[in-house]
Amino acid sequence: MEQLLPLNQLPPITSKSARRSAKTDPSGRANVSLEETVLQSTGMLPDMTSGRDFEHPLAPVESLLPKPEISPEQVVFDCFVQTLQTAPLDDCLGLFQAFFVGYDASQCPESLQQASYQLIIANRRTGFIAVLKRCCYLFIETCLNQESIQHIAKLAHLLLTSTSQTGDGSLTTERFQDWLRGFVQTEECRVFRVLAPPSETNQRTWGDRYVGFMLFAQVTNPQSSPEQQRASKLLYQLFNNRYRYRLVMYLSTKGKMTATGESIKNPTLIEDVALNLIHRLVVKKKPSYPDIATQFLAQTDDHTFATWQPYFVDYLFCAMTSPRRLKWLPDKVLQHLRQCYPEGDSITLNQALINDVCRNLIHYLLDPEHLQDLSHPLPVLMIQREYLTLSILLLKLVLVAPETYGELVQALNLLLGQYQDQPKEECQWLMGFFETVQVILALVLTAPQYCPTVPG
Repeated sequence: MEQLLPLNQLPPITSKSARRSAKTDPSGRANVSLEETVLQSTGMLPDMTSGRDFEHPLAPVESLLPKPEISPEQVVFDCFVQTLQTAPLDDCLGLFQAFFVGYDASQCPESLQQASYQLIIANRRTGFIAVLKRCCYLFIETCLNQESIQHIAKLAHLLLTSTSQTGDGSLTTERFQDWLRGFVQTEECRVFRVLAPPSETNQRTWGDRYVGFMLFAQVTNPQSSPEQQRASKLLYQLFNNRYRYRLVMYLSTKGKMTATGESIKNPTLIEDVALNLIHRLVVKKKPSYPDIATQFLAQTDDHTFATWQPYFVDYLFCAMTSPRRLKWLPDKVLQHLRQCYPEGDSITLNQALINDVCRNLIHYLLDPEHLQDLSHPLPVLMIQREYLTLSILLLKLVLVAPETYGELVQALNLLLGQYQDQPKEECQWLMGFFETVQVILALVLTAPQYCPTVPG
């Protein structure tokens, strides 16, 4: 048997060897090498047959590859993007109603009809809800940029009245309405209930006053779509700025009629005496809480972490309004810190560590699981109605670690989520705390750094 030579010892192909392999190709041309025949059969060389336009350029490789299939959800979203860019907001609302609320094929373009068929055949309920939310928040973002708040209320009203909408009575209509009703009943739809005008079918709940906590959490939640993050940030800014304006105007006018004939009502549920006390403590106090925080941070270089902990606790509890009732609280906080950071002498004190300590204390003070432990600061402070004490503690934490502001708002939203389905009468203690902390944060934390940042 003939032994095969290694690849590196094979003789190169020369013009002479190529001529020996020449033969006549099927088109009748002579002297076609074996290599040319193979290459032509695989399409790697153009066919040189007489009469063929071999100078015509080859098609790009990309055109030979299968095109990726566009999902029906993306088709729906792209259609609404185009509509928002080219049509008035009322037309966009009409298309929204014709597709999502009371599906009517006669009012939908062909692309949406095909997408609806794919959604139904594949039973893509999750995809339907996801693209519904994206379109809703994109519409809200567009309305806010165009300063057309009334159209946001119309959209929210459409969502909440979806059960009364009727279309052509098809399977698609019934299935879409069933999916939409399920979404409207979820907690995530609370934002739309706040945006819609109150009615018999849209009754306000006590937790709706604090929807700003949820909006902030949606902005910073990586699971939220980019449209939801951007729209939630704009809504949060709108609600927060409106609340701060009304609060400052009320405190400055004491509820009296302004020069424009406008009478500002108290935007809080706090009585005037308590509200004026809070105003004096957090705004007119000298030195102010931001100044105290700045002075405290300027002296941290003189401490190790072990010696800094009691110094930090002294900062948190200086100038408290109820020193006798709170004698136990500083020791409780210091004990917690020493348990969380037992190797205090070996830890380097820096701003990153200060941020971590403040973040730890925020969760320690606000974790709803601690409400079952009557020896924990949270239930004790709530029982004693020390809303101002807890709020100022949280304010001081954020002032020395501004990066933890997002953690604070998310912790407040988590606490709200545990109780918002409870009757209002049973949650007066929580409402008292929320009202107090909202006032303090609105009056003191006015810098742009305390606005949520959309993840990049």
